[in-house]
Amino acid sequence: MRSLDGMYDLLSDAGIFRRAPWRPLDVVWSEKGLMIKRLFTDMISAEFRANGYEEILLPAFIPDRLLSVEPAHYRDVHRLSYGLASDPECYLRATSECQFAALIAADPAPTSPRRLFQACAVYRRESPDESLPMLRCAEIDPFIEAMTFSGTSPTETERQVSVYESIFRRLCLPVDVVVRPPWDTFPEATQTVAFDMLIPGLGVVQVATVHDLGTSFARVFALRGRDGALLQHSSSGISGRALASALIVHSGGDRVLTPTCLSPTLVAYEPSVPEGLREAVSRCVGASRVSAWDAGAPSVCQAPIRIRVTPDGAAVMTTALGKHVTVPCRSVEHHIRPVLADYDEHLTTRAKRRLACGNGAHVFVADLPWCGQVTCLMPQVARHPRKQFMGCRRSPRQRGKCRHCGSGQQYTARLAVAV
Repeated sequence: MRSLDGMYDLLSDAGIFRRAPWRPLDVVWSEKGLMIKRLFTDMISAEFRANGYEEILLPAFIPDRLLSVEPAHYRDVHRLSYGLASDPECYLRATSECQFAALIAADPAPTSPRRLFQACAVYRRESPDESLPMLRCAEIDPFIEAMTFSGTSPTETERQVSVYESIFRRLCLPVDVVVRPPWDTFPEATQTVAFDMLIPGLGVVQVATVHDLGTSFARVFALRGRDGALLQHSSSGISGRALASALIVHSGGDRVLTPTCLSPTLVAYEPSVPEGLREAVSRCVGASRVSAWDAGAPSVCQAPIRIRVTPDGAAVMTTALGKHVTVPCRSVEHHIRPVLADYDEHLTTRAKRRLACGNGAHVFVADLPWCGQVTCLMPQVARHPRKQFMGCRRSPRQRGKCRHCGSGQQYTARLAVAV
């Protein structure tokens, strides 16, 4: 696999984005990149809508009188020099838990559960030494965050986890789902579930999180249901890091591959394809995602399927991963969706294989039996500078023994080890 800088160059050559000439840490999205970005946001929004979430859009400016209710959220926020006429002290949105809670508080009798989400941009301070285009930057766009207010927080937290599991399946990304330790949870959260990715040349990157906030915000904002009980609150967020991960992990060599959910063009047809067959393909996947293939100008960013017709009248569908499927022209419409699904399945398998230790990732994830005592875990991490504690598996308690003290195992710790 290419180095991280090599991947950026490849994505630039593919016409997806370019680095901003005035600040290389920023990117300028091209037309093709914007199409991929919109598909990413639309796919995630559709997943939330399908699970009963209502889309809204909150202001980007947060007044101090609202943000200061939860002081822990002051970290890494940008303060406006001039503020607003009504609120001289204002900050740019870094996360929106306070705004969502204030919105629910304004409803005299909120229904339960109340599920909301927004697709927006957030702004956070990043150290120049740690900043990377698309992965770690001050402007995080897109950022999709969801909130649920209900009387059954664990159930709603699991609902959000399942939404993200579905999203990463569609992105064909092999993520590691872990529970963050207490000292690494989101402010005010009782539990943080994180989705981590191995990025070649970089290591472990957090691409999404789900937080069980309990009643912490309900107590501050006096959020009560119709029965008078404090509302449980859970929140989650997924950012352009997930999009960047998909583009980086699936690409390599001299071409950019995308899962079907991110492909502006799903099917490219050669000149030999008759008009009737083109129309059938367009009916199946949508006319906007079908285009002609120009052999004289092969694209670095390849469509999942290319179709040609042989002299004897058979249609040959060739995937970007090199698989050939030959069918009669009259039945192409019935085979495209299964071929696209097979392409995504093989793209997932390919990503798992490429991220295996020794195949370019330079990091592998190991399990460690752990009793739950910090004094047993941290010495093992401290002795090995190349080890990073990610969190614990979400599986039930195991029956082994702690690797350090020999007492009963309570958790399975996940460690990322650089090689």
